[in-house]
Amino acid sequence: MANQNKRQTNKRPLLISHRGAHREAPENSRPGFEIALGYGVDGIETDVQLTRDGIPVLFHDVTTYRITGRRKRISSYTYEELKTFNLGKEGAREKIPTLAEALELFGSRTSLLIEIKSRKHDRLSNRSQELTDKVIAEIVGLRTSIQAKIRILSFDPDVLERTNRFAPQLKCVLNANGGDSWCVTCGDLMGNRVSMEFLSALCLERKELSPEVVKWVHDRGMEMLTYCCNTRPQVELALALGVDGIMTDKPGWLVGFFE
Repeated sequence: MANQNKRQTNKRPLLISHRGAHREAPENSRPGFEIALGYGVDGIETDVQLTRDGIPVLFHDVTTYRITGRRKRISSYTYEELKTFNLGKEGAREKIPTLAEALELFGSRTSLLIEIKSRKHDRLSNRSQELTDKVIAEIVGLRTSIQAKIRILSFDPDVLERTNRFAPQLKCVLNANGGDSWCVTCGDLMGNRVSMEFLSALCLERKELSPEVVKWVHDRGMEMLTYCCNTRPQVELALALGVDGIMTDKPGWLVGFFE
């Protein structure tokens, strides 16, 4: 049987801000995280990638197109080069944060859900492994109480297997049903075609939730997380299915929904 952690019942689900309050500030940025925390969320989801010179930074997209107009991969820039770009509106002077900065500023203040990005070119070049190792190294140097609040997410099962191998104390969350050939589906798990008994949670896009999947997850002592619920019907459906964590693009609204 999978992870034996007892599921907490009859409790409000974790309210998780997706990439921070990114409709009010640049996504995956210090101001966006601060705004989300001000609303009272339980956690913040963020994305991490590796620069050319091996620095884990918080950034979602493959390229910097949205901030530079150039379709150049994050992995092709050094960190010093990335520091020349501003997030958000011109003149905001907000820079792409490193993972180390995010852990220092927010690790003791909230639960961080860190998604390790792993795409085809990352896997082929072994940069997924390098990134995973560097994320682990930065986290295991933190206090045990901070490590306990961190969740490592990925669509890549190899990333999570590697995390569990070298840092079994960290919570691993599978983003299931991704679109790439190496991704794991709910059918793979429920049909015993793939075994990932170390998982602490499964994360699904809200439209892919079902009573059968949620029951399977809970029967194995895991949490069920979902993304992204931004309307009342979406939240009500997630609650009816018994999810344990809800990611949203509207953290202020979601916190207010439960008040």
